[in-house]
Amino acid sequence: MSLLKQFSSLAARASSTASPTRCLGAPARMSTTPFADPAKDQQYSNIFSGFVESRQPTESTPEDSGPPVAPASTSNPAFHFARPSSLFASLADAKKPCYSIYIQASRTNTVATLTNDKKNPILLLSGGKCKFKGRNRSSFEAGYQCAVGLFQRLEEENKKVDLKWELYLKGFGQGREAVQKALLGAEGATVRHLLVRVTDITPLKVGGTRAPKAKRR
Repeated sequence: MSLLKQFSSLAARASSTASPTRCLGAPARMSTTPFADPAKDQQYSNIFSGFVESRQPTESTPEDSGPPVAPASTSNPAFHFARPSSLFASLADAKKPCYSIYIQASRTNTVATLTNDKKNPILLLSGGKCKFKGRNRSSFEAGYQCAVGLFQRLEEENKKVDLKWELYLKGFGQGREAVQKALLGAEGATVRHLLVRVTDITPLKVGGTRAPKAKRR
């Protein structure tokens, strides 16, 4: 048994120290890089190492700025009226008389009323007073003429006393859009800067009894 162990140890030692031999008929193995240039090999290795480094992902920890912060004001600034720059201006504006224009635009007619600061009517115009008959009383042109007439009278009142005014809209007839067009046009340029508020007072039905059947036209 001891002789077998010695023989196996000698065989293992001989195989580890022996150099590989080549058969007589086998072709010689050629070098993978014939005529290798050490300078080029170093250049290629530098390029390859740079490419590998560029492909590796960079581990950068982003800065944590904390949770998102909501804006200071959540209301729409478009609905905010311009505040006076001084206390004197606010007091002077509060002392101005506030006139009112009421526009009732229905499917059959357009009625426009101008009132003073005490809500007393000064001028009332409608499609019929503007020489429109029948179905034309609720037309766009009738509402436009009513608005122009009220703006002219409001301009005359402004020459007498420094005032401000509010606009109240009721109904969804063609006269409603006509008044808005007249206010934004050249006819309303003289009184547009005096407007302080626009209010929609159209009543909206919620629940209740069943509405009457619409007329056939």
